[in-house]
Amino acid sequence: MNIYYVDNFNKRSARVIMRAFAKNPTIEVEVRLDPIPATAPGTEVAVNFFAYNMDTNNTFYTDSSAMEMQKRQLNQRPGWNLTTHQNVSANYYPINQAIVIQDENTKLGFVVTNDRS
Repeated sequence: MNIYYVDNFNKRSARVIMRAFAKNPTIEVEVRLDPIPATAPGTEVAVNFFAYNMDTNNTFYTDSSAMEMQKRQLNQRPGWNLTTHQNVSANYYPINQAIVIQDENTKLGFVVTNDRS
């Protein structure tokens, strides 16, 4: 299944390609985005994935400079108590290679890998 987004005003587009495999319980999602123009400094692009009905215990893992996976918990810090009213920015982590969530009961996982930071 292909999903296209075209921004006619800025002449940019994004393409999402989804693949399911018959002999492997895997779904692959590929996001292709036209380059961000150099005339748009400070512009960021975000992709949101939703994994419904996964019991992650608010835990996920991110890579640490492509060296090892670091355990993360929503709205928590290992060295101090976090109090925040900004749940998105408080749980924003840089990802160089991958982010992983895993269902605690079924052991099903959801992995997002990227080709650039």
